[in-house]
Amino acid sequence: EASYDFRIRKVCDSAAYSEWVMERDTTLAYPCATPTGIQATDITYSTAVISWDATADTAEGWRVTYGYGTDAITWDTVTVYTNTIALENMYPSIEYTVYVQRVCDFTIGVYSEWSEAYTFTTLSCEGVETVTASEITTSTATITWTPAAGQTKWELSYGMQGVDEEHGTKVVVENNPVYTIEGLESGFTYDVYVRNICDEGVYSVWSSKFQFTTHVGINTAAGDNVNVRIY
Repeated sequence: EASYDFRIRKVCDSAAYSEWVMERDTTLAYPCATPTGIQATDITYSTAVISWDATADTAEGWRVTYGYGTDAITWDTVTVYTNTIALENMYPSIEYTVYVQRVCDFTIGVYSEWSEAYTFTTLSCEGVETVTASEITTSTATITWTPAAGQTKWELSYGMQGVDEEHGTKVVVENNPVYTIEGLESGFTYDVYVRNICDEGVYSVWSSKFQFTTHVGINTAAGDNVNVRIY
């Protein structure tokens, strides 16, 4: 839709003309309907499928912009040629906003208005609870924890007192929330952390630090004669 000015004058003969007369007219708006019916399905911790109604009129494609927060770096805009798009590499427990725009003509740049905002939230990756230790000996300890419903895979990090979550010895445990740590030093305090593995590359926060101390024992080298006196 645009307004145009045009002028007309009469040619009376080869050397005589009337005054110019200006007229204005407006072209009709190109019928390019705003997308409706936006919905999110198959939502996981890091992915979702977005679709919308494509029956309003013909379209050469659509533009989809999505993201979270107000920082432009967290938003992406993509062009698609069907009325669905699979979003990936998102973060768990985040509310995302989606807008869709119809492209009626790529050549002359005819676009609809952006749709109303549609929001959805990715699944939450819950952490574990109640980390404990049992069957503690001079060199081993059995660690257990209470997982949230549906959890089947975890990462355990441990080390001598003072180690943080990222710099401990890490092991992956599946199906049963229990792990026996071996090869520990007697009489030392150890720190343990556990987190849930929700999906490939998707983790919960680490549990609070749990501490235990191995029992004190007597270490002997093979072949030594050892005398022990107990008072």
